[in-house]
Amino acid sequence: MAYYGYTPYQPEGNRMNLPERMKYAYPRQPAKPLRGRIDNAVTTAQWIGTFFLMCVPVVNLILLVVWALGTKAPASKSYFARAVLWMFLIFIVIPGVVLTVLAVIFWPAVWTFLQPYVGTVSGWLGI
Repeated sequence: MAYYGYTPYQPEGNRMNLPERMKYAYPRQPAKPLRGRIDNAVTTAQWIGTFFLMCVPVVNLILLVVWALGTKAPASKSYFARAVLWMFLIFIVIPGVVLTVLAVIFWPAVWTFLQPYVGTVSGWLGI
């Protein structure tokens, strides 16, 4: 293991010989990997295709579940799918459940409010 560096606790500074210096030095840290191409990275064209597939109504949910729970998708696409599913849950499912519960609770008041409009619309339609 290679050692380098100077610590203020060395009694003789850098004038010590190498074995003596190694007692007080810090071990060299492994180098960080270089940034570059990753084998399973999602290309720009694949991301564009992903966003086009997200525009198809039912296919998008099926693909998001497959990408989020599957093991064959690249990590970035899997994290993207998990994030979109969480956003879907937070902004669509939970408010939908809350509004449904409130509509069931307050249905008599809602119906009395909507009754004149229902009569008008049914007259227009001839029902």
